[in-house]
Amino acid sequence: MSSEGSGLVGFSLRVAPIVAALGLMACESPVNDDQITCLGGEQPGVPTSAFHRPGQPCIVCHGDYQGDKPIMAVAGTIFATPSNPVPVEGVRVRLTDSAGSTKDATTNCIGNWWIDSDAWMPAFPLRAEIVCPSTAPDDPDQPPRRLVMGTRITRDGSCAGCHIGPPAQDSPGWIFCGKTMPQPPYRVKDSCQGLASGELPGLPPGKCK
Repeated sequence: MSSEGSGLVGFSLRVAPIVAALGLMACESPVNDDQITCLGGEQPGVPTSAFHRPGQPCIVCHGDYQGDKPIMAVAGTIFATPSNPVPVEGVRVRLTDSAGSTKDATTNCIGNWWIDSDAWMPAFPLRAEIVCPSTAPDDPDQPPRRLVMGTRITRDGSCAGCHIGPPAQDSPGWIFCGKTMPQPPYRVKDSCQGLASGELPGLPPGKCK
């Protein structure tokens, strides 16, 4: 009995490092690693914060795999028009999941918005709608613009997983407030932390393959 017991102990001690190594290997994902690499480095002059990387798929890094804080359930960036990718501040985003739970968010000065996974774990698919602010709130001919997404968000909480770059055959393009720029036009305020040396940061030209 004692020899069998010691044999089992010896076996478990030998196997434990192997199991641990296999566990570490199982956590690696070449697909995710390639996506992170494809996004490139930070924009010079823009701190790593809520104002960085507009137009990029946030959850590639702010998800369970990479683990950058905060961990996000859903996130994105909203721009002015398909041909004028100027980030828009103050857009109200409303999401409703398949269980009827609703969450709201508002874009910051660089157009970014998100909902932390600690605050909401939605049941996909999601219905999405946005209300873009008027640039002339006292003008009755320029009411806020309300847009409802025609399809549902099925699985990827990063809006830029599909909506990235100008409209193209493989992408519906950035999420935008309208086909034409209002007057006065949307603009990013000079104090926004997302500006790089007073200029808009470079936007990704299209999907990372």
